[in-house]
Amino acid sequence: MDYDHSSILREVDNHHEYKQNIKRNNESYGKRAKPDDSCYGAENRKQVVTEMNGIANKIGGTLEQNGIPYPDFNVQKYGRKDLINPNGQSYLTIIDKLHNAGFSFSFNFNAEHYGGTDVKTQVQSGRWYHVTVAYPAAGGRFLIDPDGTPPWVTIHCHGTDPEGLTHILDYLGL
Repeated sequence: MDYDHSSILREVDNHHEYKQNIKRNNESYGKRAKPDDSCYGAENRKQVVTEMNGIANKIGGTLEQNGIPYPDFNVQKYGRKDLINPNGQSYLTIIDKLHNAGFSFSFNFNAEHYGGTDVKTQVQSGRWYHVTVAYPAAGGRFLIDPDGTPPWVTIHCHGTDPEGLTHILDYLGL
């Protein structure tokens, strides 16, 4: 095969440009915007805490930051959580107040949220909030006392609908 000098240089340049593009993409991959970015960072965190306080107040609860929901909670795997102290209110009362505050039921099969009812809402800032209200036990593993106080209530922020495709793909790392 006969190559002229200019075609060889062109191939080398194309290959070099290709490698540079891969390098740029790899360097920016870790810095790309993530769906929940609006929930993180010092400035965003201040706004998120204000919004979570507002939600806690609407349902007669108190926000407790960076807590552990229950003794066997896997902090190593899931980290500490923002909690809402229900202040002695019943499970049904909390669920009813969340519904009246604009929350809707949410399906969530993440093990981190097992043992409770999941609800979600979008607030004026565009952020979404996911609340899990734990089932109060009625003396057995599978019995629920709807008039009992939930042993824990978690709340956290999402930048997109927690049931939406964008959130699910991000959770799966896709």
